[in-house]
Amino acid sequence: MQQVPVRVPVFRFGVFEVDIACGELRKQGVLIRLQGQPFQILVMFLERSGELVTRDEIRRKLWPPDTYIDFEQGLGTAIKKLRHALGDDAERPHYIETLPKRGYRFIAHVERPSDPGPPDPLPSPPTIANVRSRSSWIVAAVVIVLTGVLVAAVAFWDRESPLPGTEPPLAAVPLTTYPGIESSPSFSPDGNQVAFSWDGETRNNFDIYVKPVGSGPPLRLTADPAADVNPAWSPDGRSIAFHRLLPDNRAAIIEIPALGGPERLLAEISIPPSSPFGPFSSWYSDSQWLAASDLVGRSIGGTDTYGIYLISRETGERRLLTRPPAGVIGDSSPALSPDGQSLAFIRSAGHGLGDLYVVRISPQLGTKGRPNQVTFANSPIVKPAWTADGSSIIFGIDKNVGSLWRVPALGGKVERLVSGAEVGQTPAVSMRGNRFAFSRRTFDTNIWHTEISSERDEAFSAKTVAPSTWMEWDARFSPDGKKIAFASDRSGSSEIWVCDSTGSNAAELTSLGGAGLGSPRWSPDGQTLVFDSAIQGQWDVYAVAVHGGQLRSITSDPSNEQVPQWSEDGKYIYFASDRTGQFQVWKVPATGGQRVQVTQHGGYSAFESSDGQTLYYSKQMPGDQTSIWRVSVRGGPERMMVKSIYKRNFDVSSSGIYFVPRTAEPPFMLRLLSFRTNVVSDVLRLNQQLYSTLSVSPDEKSLLYSTIDKEDSDLMLVEKFH
Repeated sequence: MQQVPVRVPVFRFGVFEVDIACGELRKQGVLIRLQGQPFQILVMFLERSGELVTRDEIRRKLWPPDTYIDFEQGLGTAIKKLRHALGDDAERPHYIETLPKRGYRFIAHVERPSDPGPPDPLPSPPTIANVRSRSSWIVAAVVIVLTGVLVAAVAFWDRESPLPGTEPPLAAVPLTTYPGIESSPSFSPDGNQVAFSWDGETRNNFDIYVKPVGSGPPLRLTADPAADVNPAWSPDGRSIAFHRLLPDNRAAIIEIPALGGPERLLAEISIPPSSPFGPFSSWYSDSQWLAASDLVGRSIGGTDTYGIYLISRETGERRLLTRPPAGVIGDSSPALSPDGQSLAFIRSAGHGLGDLYVVRISPQLGTKGRPNQVTFANSPIVKPAWTADGSSIIFGIDKNVGSLWRVPALGGKVERLVSGAEVGQTPAVSMRGNRFAFSRRTFDTNIWHTEISSERDEAFSAKTVAPSTWMEWDARFSPDGKKIAFASDRSGSSEIWVCDSTGSNAAELTSLGGAGLGSPRWSPDGQTLVFDSAIQGQWDVYAVAVHGGQLRSITSDPSNEQVPQWSEDGKYIYFASDRTGQFQVWKVPATGGQRVQVTQHGGYSAFESSDGQTLYYSKQMPGDQTSIWRVSVRGGPERMMVKSIYKRNFDVSSSGIYFVPRTAEPPFMLRLLSFRTNVVSDVLRLNQQLYSTLSVSPDEKSLLYSTIDKEDSDLMLVEKFH
């Protein structure tokens, strides 16, 4: 007799799903590693949700009478691991409530397994944190950002064919096709016009323009020498608010009539470093208040924190709506729902990574209750936009090739918008709900090689290394200087490549098929590369033999681990982890073992000194400034070495620290802080627009650096959007 397949028992609660038969816990489709006793305890809680599960019941099930352990310590450790996997807090629990001296109770709503039935015919659509390719891909276009503002995230393409059961592909057509960069669309209330920011035909400055949907020339509204960006059309249709970028990471919020006319200053704000796309604002439904992010205060550690304010259009009065908790840099990119009853915003702990939150707004223009977290990806989320009916939120994720996603406003499954919208950014939805616009950008980055010579101060001899019309980044010399490892998406997905130092014989080393990755680093013997990747949803560190083979996982925690680097003796691998709520530098034995936290006050990209005694590392400072610090590999007091650098453009050699100071545009100057004299000297002038990282050859005679060689952007339009 033919057997009927039986559905696997699955419990669901919040964004989590537990498959008992497979022993798997998943968050929004991403596998969360939880094995052994913590998983068994979770199953007990789910099977008896809302009931007391006593400590004695847990002891009898997990630790038989003939097992000799420290029960208190064992139970405490298991519960701690379970709470960590769920992101729960013992003091303010969302899932596991402690009943002192008695046991625990699972307090979240649980969807219990239904009666056995036929198996699901298809897997669920991909989630925000697990965007893996499943079949052939349409060649992706690129994302829009403000000029000169590029997220310091690792670049990668992200492609995917539509899955059975998803909505039909969105048919996107060009809304603008002007030369240069058009960004941040905003619809008029009737949806027949769109305001946007454009750097103009001469590409020399951003201003605000308005054009009708369809044919017709744009109307220029502003002409100030400063950059005018991110317009927001008022619900009454009379005016447009926008941001004028000012020095010292500040911006003016300005109102201008929708048909042009005199400008009116509404407020001045500080720009949060957690908003790499610049400031966004959002109108309240009565067109009398505007939501914007601004400085709230300074933490004990000296870090600026940002919250969301409502600012009166008439009086300038401010009402604070959100204040970030400890360990969070700030709240940014506010988006008020069409009915004015909810506020969506991005909450970030730094490095451009964050999640989407929603809080209710009272009729008195205050907040009701605590903000509800609706995404759990800790990704570079950009500019949420509400659907017209207020049921969902659309937002972008920037990984240089951006993607657009939709999530229910109350939380739930995050779904990707497919086809033409899959490579978009800065979404906008018309109030009538029938039109959807986004920005799409194309740009090409390349790796360059030049000599470092005391006889010249400019990179005249620079040549591209293994160039393509796609993207290359994060190049690194091998220990003998004969090879180069780099990241590229030329094969259709972001992969690690290796070539000769001349750029010849380029070969693809990994085949991950679409997950983000970067930061390849050579082992001291030149036989192994470590790199970071998001192939499991969160960022982790992996190792692969230079001649190919299976990947080896170095980290596998629910937190994000990035930018790995070897110790000088090859025994340890350093990496940055946000497991404490802030990125710190950690290290782990290269063969596996106990992880050790090295920095205590923040740290990211790290290099060990040639004698193996000192660690030099970057750290994000107030005002979105990145500096370089040093600390003993054994821990202790830290010391600032370089006050400000451009993105991650620094390297450590035996003679000193090579770095590029922070500047807005070319020329860039490569400088050297000498370990012997403690004096900074100019080394090389670079007249191209730099990208993310640089590498100095072992003999300190050559330099690898990446540049942005081409960038353009258009606005795209989707009709009959739903």
